[in-house]
Amino acid sequence: MRNFLVTDILRIISHLILSVIPVISVQSFHTFQLQANAKRISSIDSIEDCRRYIGRKNGKDFILLGEGSNCVFVEDYNGEIVIPKLFGKSIEEDNSNFFVDASASENWHEFVIWLLANKVYGLENLALITGTVGASPIQNIGAYGIEVGQFISSVDYFDLTCGEIKTLDAQACNFGYRDSVFKGS
Repeated sequence: MRNFLVTDILRIISHLILSVIPVISVQSFHTFQLQANAKRISSIDSIEDCRRYIGRKNGKDFILLGEGSNCVFVEDYNGEIVIPKLFGKSIEEDNSNFFVDASASENWHEFVIWLLANKVYGLENLALITGTVGASPIQNIGAYGIEVGQFISSVDYFDLTCGEIKTLDAQACNFGYRDSVFKGS
């Protein structure tokens, strides 16, 4: 039987400690709040931060997660969860139209309430829908005969293949019932 020296035991302990992969709970990042973990959670705080993900595939190399209202983690995710934190909204008006810009991370319901407070009407049927402004065109959210695609003139997005911000007009978004060109992309 081998006698272990103190240095051998310390080497074994340090090896065990280094082998432990830290995990982070994702419980507070999705609506059902089931316990699950991920290897890493990071955020995108600016368009420049998006450049870290050029060439990587959403859903494969990482998961882009807004408010987690359309996502359930029933088991640990062995990858990175990326949470966009891109905020900002503005309204411009001409003689007959309002032109509204909103960043992806704005809460959808709070955005609709903000529009109503600024006397911009049309999306009130879509109040209380969970999620973010950025997720709304993906699913073409709708309720009571109104869909968000009816009000979108264009969508700006960050193209992970080339690292540029691109714009699609409403026709190119190919809005359908709970569907768009972004779904599955």
